Amino acid sequence: MMKQVSYSGAEFGFKWTDDGWYQWDQEVGERAARKERDMDARRLRSDGWTVRCSSLASLITRGGIGTGHPEIQLWTKTYVLIATRGGRTA
Repeated sequence: MMKQVSYSGAEFGFKWTDDGWYQWDQEVGERAARKERDMDARRLRSDGWTVRCSSLASLITRGGIGTGHPEIQLWTKTYVLIATRGGRTA
């Protein structure tokens, strides 16, 4: 069995403001994403899973057609967790 989960820094603390723009502290968001990934990794390891963690740079798009917000693109770190149990990953 295998689980793969990604935690984007833009998922933490990003919010649209009343004037149609946004607020987001990249450093805080990335720190929160890493903390969430690390907590999940510890939990899975304690349950007997083999866990590998990594990170990569990601270009994230928010807003756009049909959302009522302008389309913006943000660079952020994405933290990845790959967990296996009872098998191997390629």
